[in-house]
Amino acid sequence: MVHKHYLAYFFVQLSLFYILTSILGHFFRQWRKTKNLAIVDNADAKASLIETEDASHENFKATKSMTDFLNDSSFYNYTFISLITPVKEPLGLTKLQNDYFYKCSMVFFIQFSMSIVLIKYELFDDDAGTVEIPTIQNMFLRLFTAYLFHMMSYTDIDGAFRRLKFLRHNAHKFDSETIWCAFMSTQYQFIVTIICESTSLLYITRQKRLIDIVLNYLSFRGIVILDDLFAASQRKFKIRDDIGNAENSEIFKEALQFDKEHSKTENKNTIMNPTHNGSALDYIVNAYIIISYNIERVFYKAFYFYALPYLVVFLSYYLTLA
Repeated sequence: MVHKHYLAYFFVQLSLFYILTSILGHFFRQWRKTKNLAIVDNADAKASLIETEDASHENFKATKSMTDFLNDSSFYNYTFISLITPVKEPLGLTKLQNDYFYKCSMVFFIQFSMSIVLIKYELFDDDAGTVEIPTIQNMFLRLFTAYLFHMMSYTDIDGAFRRLKFLRHNAHKFDSETIWCAFMSTQYQFIVTIICESTSLLYITRQKRLIDIVLNYLSFRGIVILDDLFAASQRKFKIRDDIGNAENSEIFKEALQFDKEHSKTENKNTIMNPTHNGSALDYIVNAYIIISYNIERVFYKAFYFYALPYLVVFLSYYLTLA
């Protein structure tokens, strides 16, 4: 006898299959890239191959990295840039960096608090509603809005990860007193965006009316872009005005230059060696940044980028069986 929830079981298995294949596909592409380099036996030839590939994209990556930084209107991004030593010293932002980070933390607290309250209501309140097997049009709109939310939020996650990557490979451009603030500004945006998108997926599974699904998307999207709205509301915002000033282009071009090679050479002797330069606390902070970067890199590239919006299919049918 066929189980009455056979359709739910089918979609649960299908969504899990897609998520797992997406994750495995990422690691397979990384393995193929490593294998292609491994077949080059000659060490000089391998180095030449890597150097040629890097050189062909070097100018493009440098230009794109700086453009992405300067075009990001998030308050988290403005705070991060103001903490870069080659930026804050010539532009006179040293006295303002504490104020920027305080406001940055305030925005995070508001976004985080709103998300936690909504999670608590959805998971623990009795009147939160029940989960039912969705109709075809309901499931289509759930998946569409989840994917739309994902595309809109991707820029926030990508921006936070890009700044974390910059910090990971260019830690020498930050003071020991401000590097932790720079790290936290990246984590604020990364954590809030993940929580909001995950909570939105959970709420979508409880929506029976189509209009409620759309309103759910708009509500959570409003929480995510709160940092952009806060930055736009600032009347006197020096870092934003400095970025828009063409006379400062050379300062930002030099400060935001992505120097990945530095982390492969100098960092081994300075950042990761407290006896060489800095205190043991500096070593712990930078080691924590490196570990966080590696963990978030796997999550971002193997799961979030491919699979997160499709969790709504899994949750919609799995929760009806739980």
